[in-house]
Amino acid sequence: MYIVLCEDLATFGPELDRGRQLLVDMANAIVEARGPDAPSRMTDALTLLIRSADRQIQGEEALMEAAAFGRSAPHRRRHRQFVERLAEVQRSLSARQDIVAAQLALHHVFLHWVRDHVQRDDARLARWLDKRRDRLARKEEEAQDSILWARQRRPELRSSVPGAACVGWTQRGNAAK
Repeated sequence: MYIVLCEDLATFGPELDRGRQLLVDMANAIVEARGPDAPSRMTDALTLLIRSADRQIQGEEALMEAAAFGRSAPHRRRHRQFVERLAEVQRSLSARQDIVAAQLALHHVFLHWVRDHVQRDDARLARWLDKRRDRLARKEEEAQDSILWARQRRPELRSSVPGAACVGWTQRGNAAK
């Protein structure tokens, strides 16, 4: 019962993608835990996993906020549900010391997280971010083209400093004084 994140799920850049892979690796290690001290090691590892998941989620949510992602509320809600499910596995393990049940529950939580959240929700966010980046890049390019066009036609807009932009441009076509 080993969960693998495929490379095509790498969507947010190296840091967040590595963090997501680390969460999966941690969960896989917990699921593979054996031996008489496995319950206590698993409980400690689950604590670390929950902290790591919180940090990962904070990074992803900061990205959503910075990009003004319109569907961030349901996305955040699913993040909270994921962390709560991890905490439920930890509480169950602490109460019953049944490592097999905890391992199965953790595997189930991660399987659903990868299938339902990463493949659907995170992929949707990544597509939206890509479109937004493309739009912003096009707008930046158009703005640069407009500045160059204006400088070619209006000598007073040419700066004496190479690469410097004219400031104070008004709609009437006069440079501000």
